[in-house]
Amino acid sequence: MSQLRVLHLMGALRPSGMERMFVSASPHFHELEITSLIVGQGRMHPFSGMLKDANYEVLTISRLRSMHGAKELFNSIRKFKPDIVHIHTEGAFAVSTLAVRLSTRAPIVRTIHNVFQPQGRALLSRSLQSWIADRFISRFVAPSPDVAINERAFGRNAKVILNWVANDYLSTASYVYGQDSDGKSAVIVGNCSTIKNHDLVLRSLVKGGYRVFHHGDEAEASTEELDLLNTLESRGELMYRGTSAPLESLSQANVYVMPSTREGMPVALAEAISMGVPCLIADSPGVQWATGIDGIQHIGLDQRDWDQALPPSGYVRKNSQLAAPDLSASRGAREYVELYSSLVTPSPMSPATIGESTP
Repeated sequence: MSQLRVLHLMGALRPSGMERMFVSASPHFHELEITSLIVGQGRMHPFSGMLKDANYEVLTISRLRSMHGAKELFNSIRKFKPDIVHIHTEGAFAVSTLAVRLSTRAPIVRTIHNVFQPQGRALLSRSLQSWIADRFISRFVAPSPDVAINERAFGRNAKVILNWVANDYLSTASYVYGQDSDGKSAVIVGNCSTIKNHDLVLRSLVKGGYRVFHHGDEAEASTEELDLLNTLESRGELMYRGTSAPLESLSQANVYVMPSTREGMPVALAEAISMGVPCLIADSPGVQWATGIDGIQHIGLDQRDWDQALPPSGYVRKNSQLAAPDLSASRGAREYVELYSSLVTPSPMSPATIGESTP
């Protein structure tokens, strides 16, 4: 395979799912002869150093809602000369797509990373941006079947490429369920936005007397979430608080908890599944793909349900029949490279050749 140059357009570079997946996939992309430039938007990029350490070229520009940001993106594309432009950010999608198309004829791939269900003006805006920009997208990608199904409402036929985890989460042998005899230690992972809904599970954990490992950027945390974390800390029950990867915490805990109101294909959940950690997750859009996997329990968003599932006596694992899917970084990188290659050198009867943007 000849060397391919891929420009990835992101938002702020934070310790979130896609950024962490870039790090774990780096050696596999290198092996598959992919040269990557990651472009972040805005001023705050706490994860940019980790991406550079993983041998990515990283560039930061102003937000694309400004003319200055659009010009910077235009110049960066002209300088890098990508074979593929991969858009990951949802914000200003029409602007970013038009800026890309004006600066290069390279195929554009877009991954929709979450289950977006806008209403009112937000729905009108997303529909309008789709009408303007979708015609320029060579291929849409969804990180889970849930996202792919949701995007059909916008007329998008997305290829499913599951998210992945770092090799450490696949090879660890340190986790044994029940190593804490009381079953009362829980891991929360995710930047503290309203969508992550951490308040809900923290109320139950504080009430039940659980020990908590909290991995997430607290910049957008609610006052209640901060108060609950401080309460745990004052009791000596907050075992970790920060933004590092949760490998060590998952290896020690009895349950991974995720009360999100919606997701796409959360990497932290994939990490917990890969390690065999029991998972208590909200029955929300974006995680139905995990139904039936051994150790997974879905519950509603009612506070009483979480209180009952996390009793003072400790969490009890739920057994099921299905094995976990292949969540390896090598698989994810390979599937993306196969997609990139098909767009750059399509077969004679491929949709890219006959003019279809979304086969």
